Amino acid sequence: MPTLRDIRRKIAAVKKTQQITKAMNMVAAAKLRGAQQRMESFRPYAATFAKMLGNLASRIEPEIHPFFQRAPLVEKVALVLMTADRGLCGSFNVNLINAAVKFARQKEAEGIQTAYYCVGRKGRDFFRRRKVEMPSFFVDVWNKFDFTNAVAVTREVISAFLSGAVQEVYLMLNGEARPALALSGPGELDASQPALRLDESIELTLDKDAWVAAVAYGPPEATLNPVFRGARPAGATNAVLVDVDGNGRFDPPEP
Repeated sequence: MPTLRDIRRKIAAVKKTQQITKAMNMVAAAKLRGAQQRMESFRPYAATFAKMLGNLASRIEPEIHPFFQRAPLVEKVALVLMTADRGLCGSFNVNLINAAVKFARQKEAEGIQTAYYCVGRKGRDFFRRRKVEMPSFFVDVWNKFDFTNAVAVTREVISAFLSGAVQEVYLMLNGEARPALALSGPGELDASQPALRLDESIELTLDKDAWVAAVAYGPPEATLNPVFRGARPAGATNAVLVDVDGNGRFDPPEP
């Protein structure tokens, strides 16, 4: 039977472990917030650029490249899932993995198989334990995730698509799209400035933490010819992170 001294030592050891775990949690949360802010700041530009490329692709004949061709029969799709390499970041990994499982079940109900391309140890470990198809995975890349790592992931997915191993590719995102808002009135032209100044107030109703960005498009008759024939000029602001619940941190929206 343990003595009172042994019990006190055990309690002290548990308290020290709690302190260490709490410190690790705080460090991981700070790193996650920094990474989220960098990604959220770039996302509006990426979304606008993707829309511009989609606009260009819609004006190109599909026969010129396999990327523009839609498979007549979809039997297998690729899902690129990006998770963290470690835990201590709240529900970040759990939300992404649950969304990936839900996506795979929906595809399975349609008679379509899912091949996982996991970036991050948590997603890799989860699906490896369940012995699901995982043609490729990438771990320990987040400490210094640069363009070479992005190229390596992209090459794997492109190779599977061009070889016919998969007919569609999906990327699991952490966030949600907000509907487009129409402005109530025209902008005010300031003659002293070469740009158009727009002074408008838009009321948003948010029930959880979210990021907000404004995207402006040129008039329909304006184009970016001759560089991007038929594409309309566009611009986007940096993302503004909104702490709706007031807990002092930005909790990313669930997928």
